[in-house]
Amino acid sequence: MKTITLIFFGILFSIAVFAQEPGLRIINRESGKEIFIKESKRVRVKNRFGQEFAGRFVVTDRGKISIDGKTIELVNIQEIQRVPILQSALTRGVLIYGGAVVTGIGVLIGAFGNPAGFLLIIPGSAMIYLGVRSKNFNKRYRIEDDWIYELDGAF
Repeated sequence: MKTITLIFFGILFSIAVFAQEPGLRIINRESGKEIFIKESKRVRVKNRFGQEFAGRFVVTDRGKISIDGKTIELVNIQEIQRVPILQSALTRGVLIYGGAVVTGIGVLIGAFGNPAGFLLIIPGSAMIYLGVRSKNFNKRYRIEDDWIYELDGAF
């Protein structure tokens, strides 16, 4: 019975040791607040040369991440921002679909009923435009705001 218990706890301990997920740890120097972004999450990164990279990131080596095959060193990252796929899909989908519906209703009302229905094309087009150009409202973690970036997990 003791050997089974020891084996069981040994397996649990080894799982805890070897099951670290690689990712990016973002730490605020002033407050000590930590944010952890797991590997293969969607991010938008801007480096100090002004280039922007967006996509799923992969930890390639100590001090380096890769976004869509482009390697970026952590020391060159100026700001990083999470881009959740569900939020962007819902926001864009609702605005574009809703704008198309409003525009279509405006055309139908204007063609078969009251010509003032054509005025619905204006808000419908604005909704479509906002859906195409929708912004990401998640926080950006910038070097200027005392955020530092570290890689965490197994390499």
